[in-house]
Amino acid sequence: QTLRHLGCRFDLIPDGLLTAERLAPFKLVIAPSCGVGFSQEARAALLDWARGGQDRRLAVSADAKLATALGLKKLDKAALSSETGGDLNVFVDIGAESDEPFVVEGFSQRENWGKLPKGAFGEGTNATMRWTPGVGRATTLMLPFSPNREHALRLQGSALWPNHAVVRLDGAPAAEFDVKPGFNEYEVTLPASKVGGRKAAAVTFEYATAHVPREQDPKRFPNEARVCNLALDYVQLSTSNMPARLTEQRFDWPKATIAFANPLWGSLNGRTASIRWQPHDSLASDNATILSTYTTDGAPRDILLRWPNSEVIYANGLFSEVGDAEYWRSLLANWAKTPAEEFVKGDDVMSARLSAGDTQIVLAANYDIIKPKDIQLAVSAPLGLPLSEARLLAKDGSAHAALQADVADGRVRLKDRLGYYAVYQFAFSPVRLTVPELVAQPGETREFAVTAANISQAAVSGTIQVKSVIPTIVGEPVRVSLKPGEAVRVKLPLTVKDTADWGRKTVVIELSFNGRTAYLWRELVVQRNPQLRLAQPILDARKPILSLENTDDTFSRNATAQQVVAHLDGVRVRLADIPSGTRVDQPLDKVSVRSDERAMLVSKTLTVEHQVGAKTAKTTFPAHVAAMPGAFPAMKGALLPVVAFNPGDARECELAASGPSKGVHVRVADGRAVPSQPDGDGRTIFHAVLPPSSATTFYLCDGPSPAVKTDLSVSADALGTGRGKVTVRNSHLEVTLDEAKGGTVTRLKSLATGLDYAAESLGVSYGSFSHYDPTHPATNTVNFIHESKARQASTPGRITLLADGPVQAQVRVEWQDALVSVVQTYWFSAFQDYFRLRNEVKPKKLGDAEELVALDARFAVNKLTKSYPNFVGIRETKEQPHFGWRMGPWVPDYLTLMTPPRFEESLSLIVTRKQGVDSVRQGFWPRERPKAGPCEFAQIELISSTRSDVDLEVYVKLHEGHQIVAKRSLESLRQPPLVCPESNPKWAGTAREPVLTPADWLFPFHAYRAPVKVSGAKSGVVTATIDFASALGGAKLDANSVRVAEESVERPCAVHPERQAVQWQADGGAGGTRLFHVYFDALDAGPKPISRLRRTFALDQLIDEGF
Repeated sequence: QTLRHLGCRFDLIPDGLLTAERLAPFKLVIAPSCGVGFSQEARAALLDWARGGQDRRLAVSADAKLATALGLKKLDKAALSSETGGDLNVFVDIGAESDEPFVVEGFSQRENWGKLPKGAFGEGTNATMRWTPGVGRATTLMLPFSPNREHALRLQGSALWPNHAVVRLDGAPAAEFDVKPGFNEYEVTLPASKVGGRKAAAVTFEYATAHVPREQDPKRFPNEARVCNLALDYVQLSTSNMPARLTEQRFDWPKATIAFANPLWGSLNGRTASIRWQPHDSLASDNATILSTYTTDGAPRDILLRWPNSEVIYANGLFSEVGDAEYWRSLLANWAKTPAEEFVKGDDVMSARLSAGDTQIVLAANYDIIKPKDIQLAVSAPLGLPLSEARLLAKDGSAHAALQADVADGRVRLKDRLGYYAVYQFAFSPVRLTVPELVAQPGETREFAVTAANISQAAVSGTIQVKSVIPTIVGEPVRVSLKPGEAVRVKLPLTVKDTADWGRKTVVIELSFNGRTAYLWRELVVQRNPQLRLAQPILDARKPILSLENTDDTFSRNATAQQVVAHLDGVRVRLADIPSGTRVDQPLDKVSVRSDERAMLVSKTLTVEHQVGAKTAKTTFPAHVAAMPGAFPAMKGALLPVVAFNPGDARECELAASGPSKGVHVRVADGRAVPSQPDGDGRTIFHAVLPPSSATTFYLCDGPSPAVKTDLSVSADALGTGRGKVTVRNSHLEVTLDEAKGGTVTRLKSLATGLDYAAESLGVSYGSFSHYDPTHPATNTVNFIHESKARQASTPGRITLLADGPVQAQVRVEWQDALVSVVQTYWFSAFQDYFRLRNEVKPKKLGDAEELVALDARFAVNKLTKSYPNFVGIRETKEQPHFGWRMGPWVPDYLTLMTPPRFEESLSLIVTRKQGVDSVRQGFWPRERPKAGPCEFAQIELISSTRSDVDLEVYVKLHEGHQIVAKRSLESLRQPPLVCPESNPKWAGTAREPVLTPADWLFPFHAYRAPVKVSGAKSGVVTATIDFASALGGAKLDANSVRVAEESVERPCAVHPERQAVQWQADGGAGGTRLFHVYFDALDAGPKPISRLRRTFALDQLIDEGF
């Protein structure tokens, strides 16, 4: 790695391929032994190479047999120091993670044997063990020693068979002991004469016999192939005055110092380097030059051996011990006479260089990412070639930028600062190219206008061509001849085949002039083909407008739809080009629909053609024409008719009609009133049931609305005091907003399941979530999350009830503190399983806040276990710091918290406006993250990492099923019915009289209802048999229309048309009689959407006789 840091060009040869012949081309060979030495063949190859050529240099690190072959003699180490050390105690718990610094070799993996037996040292604690030696007959530990002191070596372990072990210090015998079967403790004395001046040593247990269990006792151990001589539990090494079984550590790893004392070391000469102590021999030779020594014991460290034709430096230790790059810089320049180029200089920066023709690619990586590093680059130019281009290909996540570099003395120099990495391109050529942004789409051949300038002093001739390793991207060469200083415009052709993938690609531009070739790296953006969508599938026949949208993509912009032509009913319409993410509205002269006495939704096929490269793409869309009748059936009191055109499935929704809004109400064609109210914007909103692919006529009538029931109710108390609450309820959900909790949702009860999901939900928070430590980039949730946030629910807010009607309730929440102001508007609708929320958030001065959570959708987890996207969620009953979570720099269009595998009830956020939010975090958490605890919250957070103004709108929906339900709801919201008021209507026929319905009639679009009285004290399922055929006069029942209600609240029900039966869940009271109503209608009255509360009841409930 140091060689790379210095910019040294070298090859790597694996040990297994090492031969003198393979080494022949090289002048310098560096052979690290890595503390394990060389094979006999490798030693022979190195020596043969060093002796077999002229002026060769071999640098090799410690290997005892190679040292002997080089003529180095080993001295007695015990006599090296007379220092007497202090008291020492080293306790190694074998099998625990703390044993890593001590175990060297001859150990198998860690094992946990459970509690230690009674009477054993550590009884009652877990016995963490390792079998030794695993393979071979020796086990080695590296242990610190106290010089010239007597030591006691104690160990505890378990053996299956008897054995004998010799204890060696640095390979020399020092003691021995017998291994006995069973769990035993052992102790041997290591005399001071054997320890000598050592401050650390390799302690080896050399066993007499290798016991392999499957060979010793194949019936008991048929599969155990390890050598299992002794399973070690602990090893204690101490001076002999220390008590046995002492676990307190009393030692310091010895340190060593290398002193450099030779002019060969350059600036390192006369300096010292501190290293961690490693065992080493004391070596001597009559014809050696000592370049450096260990000051701790005087042993030579770097030894220079000169032969007639070559030289060897023997490092008596590890090459990696000396971290100073000057060590290798000096050896390369002053000894090997191959100075490093050092094309990148910078502290803790690693570099590499690649070449392609006369282009050099320089890579730099910061190996200490705690702080950015300043670097200097210096690249040698090929002889006679000027610098054509210096370019930054990538740096710290960004890509492709021009660079300014200085050129002098044949070298290109520049300075830069990098946080993590950078890739630089230096192209040398007599021609300099100015290249525009390269953008194309599949199937296109495009010519890019580039400028080629001759920056040399001679005339040049050659070619320019775009090349790519991607077979679907092809360029053609263009010949260019240039006089000195001349510049010309060139059209550079590039073809992207129609089978090419869209996305960001890398291409090179080849400059081939006067026999020299350079390459310029460039990014090519292959755009996605236009993605056209019919933004409004319904054309109003009175004033038809064709709306086409080129829908944008999250990851790439689409190509512009060009030469767009639409065909409808044989009429050809030319539209303007449609860039990515834009919409074109083209008025049409007319569309052909036959006249009728009633409003009609006429299906059509729209064909759209546009250019894709050299080909024409054709797309067909289902379209509809909304045809108004020439005259409307007269309705007494009607001011104007309103027609709702529904192109999709049957839906139950609220519609808004412009026109008079005060003192008016809405009726359907048969004269029945439907729930309506003014919306405050000069419109009338009303409840509607729309059959599929239909045109339904409503009448805006004079006079106040009759008392028409819905399931929507509102109760408010003490609003504006900081303690007020408002509760909104319909057949599907019950929601409470609480001023004391900042106006957040403190009750979100599903009436289908009875579960309350509120957890101070749908507020705003800001502050810090995480702390990233660059010194530990691989982290976990506990270390990563350091959350400290101000939450909306922590201080009071103000709630205002803006509207309270039968169709819609509207509530405004205002909350602010010193740093953020929030305005939230809620819309609750009758008969719907969702509500709409708009969050407008304005930061004042967030300062050091890491993030602004513009919507904190934290819910009580109940039965929720998975979330979409990413399907995050861990089923776990134990306390955990999290139960699955993800975050990402994007905002999905819909997110769902689910209950697999049956998906009885899910909770979705459907995002219809997301201005200012750019990130999402979703997951399942304990009460205080990341402290371990039971799972309490399912949470979705929509975040503004830029902490800017936010305008966010979401629909919060409770439903059966999974995310596909949310997706379909979003599609339905994006393509609502077309509402067409007729401001100047013509009336036909006798005016119909209004139809009066009972004041408690809940579902205005149902013409029939049957009262059902139920008595009984037991809870269960009511089964009622109704003669639908007689009630409907022989007409066929619309099974989807069946609804059950009690006191203006819809109840979950199941329908069995073949049995003339309806079932619903009812909670029995303490006696008394309860009144339910079953609403239904005929199929020919217009199909109605199935109730969102439709259920299937279990078989045991069907026979409940409690009612």
